[in-house]
Amino acid sequence: MIWWTFAVGAVLGGVWLVIGGVHFGAASIVTIAIGAASAAAEWIRTERRMRRIERSAAALARGASARIDDPADDRIGDLARSIDRIGERIEAAERGRRRIERLHWHETRHDELTGLPNRRHVTESLAASGAEWSSTAVLVVDLDGLDLLSKRLGHVVADEIVLGVAARLTAAVGEDAVVARWASNRFVVAMSGTGPNEVARVRARVDEVLSAPIETSGGLHAITVGIEHASARRGGDARRLVSEAEAKRRRALARSAERDLARSRAAAN
Repeated sequence: MIWWTFAVGAVLGGVWLVIGGVHFGAASIVTIAIGAASAAAEWIRTERRMRRIERSAAALARGASARIDDPADDRIGDLARSIDRIGERIEAAERGRRRIERLHWHETRHDELTGLPNRRHVTESLAASGAEWSSTAVLVVDLDGLDLLSKRLGHVVADEIVLGVAARLTAAVGEDAVVARWASNRFVVAMSGTGPNEVARVRARVDEVLSAPIETSGGLHAITVGIEHASARRGGDARRLVSEAEAKRRRALARSAERDLARSRAAAN
């Protein structure tokens, strides 16, 4: 460094002049000392500025950022400002990356039509939090005949029915549960820490709010729903619980069909 060389030369030169017997006045000695001190101070400031630049560059290499904010109008200041600009670009790129990751996470875990959590979201949430819950219950709500309605009335009306069901379910359960769209014609209500009485209450409430026709651009349309539930202690796998609810509903439908058949036979006789 130039300042380091000048400082050392000034100090050594002053010492040599004094020791060598060359007599200067007090003012001359003070002048030499002040010059040496000023040079040393400037060297220290330059070293500190360069160390800040080195630390900032090392931070950038690690993917971090540390601003220098050197306002000096010299080559070191220009270098510091260039590094700061690079850091700003890296920070902007990192913010963009995190934003894209959040959007991707949301899109892959939420239903595009309703904005509700999807199957993946519910499955991961139950797996992550189920161990903390004393019990877990899922209410499976199937929209019977939705495919037929879509074919007869069009997908726009069918989508409006799905949105209407989603809104009613969300309002019905409030903050006590999570409503998710499990499939095109199926919703799942996931509840934690609930006993049989609470599950029965939520089920009755869901049945009530979905019994009224849903208003669409094609008029009012009633939708038949099938509701079943399954529960487990200390959390549970969402897919397993939904499968259990499906099996219970199939058994209930089979019993209902048997009763209808028996009544038909009795009427015929």
